[in-house]
Amino acid sequence: MQAEQQRIIAEQGQQHTEETARFMASLDEQRRQVEAGRKLWEESIAKAEAVMRDAQRKEDELMATLQMFSQGFSPILWPTQEEIDRANLRLGPDPDDYFHIAVAGYTGTGKSSIINAFRGVKNNNKDHAANVGVTETTTGIGRYPDPNRSGPQAKFVWYDIPGSGTLLKPGPQYFNDHGLFVFDIILVLFGGRFSQQDLAILEHAARFKVPTFLIRSKSNQYIENIIREELDYEGVQSGADFEAVYRRARELYERETKLSVQKNLGIADYHDPNQKVYLTSAPGMRAYVNNVPEESLQPTSRWIDEAQLVEDIVKSVVRRRFHPEGPDGGISEVEAKIRGAINLAKSLFGKTNRSG
Repeated sequence: MQAEQQRIIAEQGQQHTEETARFMASLDEQRRQVEAGRKLWEESIAKAEAVMRDAQRKEDELMATLQMFSQGFSPILWPTQEEIDRANLRLGPDPDDYFHIAVAGYTGTGKSSIINAFRGVKNNNKDHAANVGVTETTTGIGRYPDPNRSGPQAKFVWYDIPGSGTLLKPGPQYFNDHGLFVFDIILVLFGGRFSQQDLAILEHAARFKVPTFLIRSKSNQYIENIIREELDYEGVQSGADFEAVYRRARELYERETKLSVQKNLGIADYHDPNQKVYLTSAPGMRAYVNNVPEESLQPTSRWIDEAQLVEDIVKSVVRRRFHPEGPDGGISEVEAKIRGAINLAKSLFGKTNRSG
């Protein structure tokens, strides 16, 4: 009887020991799960804090950029290697054999029309003209060699850059996205007003030491508006009376444009004593390029700064390509090329009638 009681007590003790072991194992598992959950929670909190810090940093950068723009400045954005490679490929297989000129500016300023005019062709020339339109017709960079492939003007290639400040291309990334840093010259066109995007192009071009030409396009239309609206002239566009009215309207237009540009550049604290503004129109440039006698043109189709612009473009590309300044700051052996730029300009643009 006593032996049986001892056996029962031993079995109960064994059972209790096993239950205690199972309980302790379960408790340890629960502790491990709690610890794993705590670590997961801490990692989640750390990730959330990192995301919040990154978001705050980006917000701070955005606010700083917006503040810079509100104060008339644009951020310094250097191109990536990918952007550099893509821009160089755009120039073609033999880039050093040509002069590459980019025509940039706000949408609707007549970039395509002025490119056609520089090349001596009309907008309706289906074989050679750059596309034109009221809205932004250029979604990619258009490359337009001169249609006369045998003359000296064939060395110039014109690039139609999509309009800045559009939904298609926001302003801050405009310069680098389109590889404007690889061109020999950038022509910056503006119409009714000089914009922040125009200033951003000038600023970035200066950093890359790319010469820029600030051009107010469609000058013939603005002069005609002054004749009608400000001078209240409704007579025929010929004769001595109209010549006097036209001269007065042109003087007003030239003065208003130059004062406006100087004011806007001053507000933006952009000071370049060599930054001129050229007043042009597509009809005037095409007439000059095609060597049409000025006296045969209607007053509002005459050129204003077109001849000076062509001369200065040629001078600039020669200087940029051949580096005429010697080590002592003087003029090197290519001085003759610089001094002959006027004749070169005439041979490039003014000797062949290409009005087709």
